[in-house]
Amino acid sequence: MTSLPLSVAHSRHLQKANELLEGILSNPNEHQNRVDMRRIMDALSHTGISLGHFLGAFQQRESLAQGTVSAETSLATPVQTTKHQCPICEKSFQTSSALSGHGPARCAIKHGKELPS
Repeated sequence: MTSLPLSVAHSRHLQKANELLEGILSNPNEHQNRVDMRRIMDALSHTGISLGHFLGAFQQRESLAQGTVSAETSLATPVQTTKHQCPICEKSFQTSSALSGHGPARCAIKHGKELPS
């Protein structure tokens, strides 16, 4: 994950999100945790950082702090993505829905080929 340069305001929102997440992890109050999670999402909306990236970075920092993962291992671990490929034009898609939207049948007509059985 690469670091993006953040303005002072964005840094404050990110710091607030980190503080709220640490509070969630130490607080058994389920209602307050839901409220805090909404506040985290609101803070992140000001930074342009997705919740998934934020939580992944937080988990990585926690693992490094606890010594359960080394920096080299965590950065070198490749992300496995399943590719869905059109049998006609061989274009790759991230999801089966995207491939379906592409329409292999329409692609076959466009390229003058037959769909494989």
